[in-house]
Amino acid sequence: MKIIVITIAIMSIFTINLSAQVGIQTQAPQGIFHIDAATNNDNAVPTTKEQIIDDIVVSKEGFVGVGEINPNQKLTINGKIKITDGTQGNGKLLVSDKDGKASWRGDVSIKGKYAGWRLEGTDLNRTTPNNDTISLKGTSSIEDNSNIGLQMITNGVHVPHGKYFIVMNGDISSSTEYCLILVDLDGKKLTYAAYAEWLSGYTFFLEVENQAGSDVTLRWINRPLGNQTYYQDFTGQSRNWWYSLDFHMMGNMIF
Repeated sequence: MKIIVITIAIMSIFTINLSAQVGIQTQAPQGIFHIDAATNNDNAVPTTKEQIIDDIVVSKEGFVGVGEINPNQKLTINGKIKITDGTQGNGKLLVSDKDGKASWRGDVSIKGKYAGWRLEGTDLNRTTPNNDTISLKGTSSIEDNSNIGLQMITNGVHVPHGKYFIVMNGDISSSTEYCLILVDLDGKKLTYAAYAEWLSGYTFFLEVENQAGSDVTLRWINRPLGNQTYYQDFTGQSRNWWYSLDFHMMGNMIF
């Protein structure tokens, strides 16, 4: 009977210890496991930067904090880190493969990828009433594709998956237009610019979420101005026109 009682008592002690917080050099642990390396918490909850910066804490969620007593990720480090796996070197970047395994790479450079697309034509002989949209149909050209991979489609451009900062310019020659130019992404309005006489430096952000890429096309709308004849209606008149979009790809690395 005594052996059974002693065994039960020992098991109870282990159960209590396993469910308790463990503190090393501190009597006020802030997680399942807490080390106060510098012993500067005065056995109380650390509150100052100096008290926290040397602490290591494992939370009940299994998060580890180094220099952080309330980690909210698997590993939270407050301070500098050093990774020496034999591939490190001056000017190298830490790069991950598809499985998350990282190594230092020296053949990586961060470069801007740029490409320009231009659509031009003569068919703006507006026969529809004011404020009706005209899908612009003309000749496409791509300049300085610079690894983006733009592709011309009928009256538009196919843009690969990614994020882009875009600058748009354009003009209708021999006219003083007052109009809207609309940018469509896969047939739906993405953005538009209202301008008079010529369009210069209109900027917008484009994110192509489709992994297969998306199509960009343009539409045009004339805007009536009553008796202000300075701005031309040019119903029944053809005009040469052009619009260009400069694509600047964001957040890319070249290996």
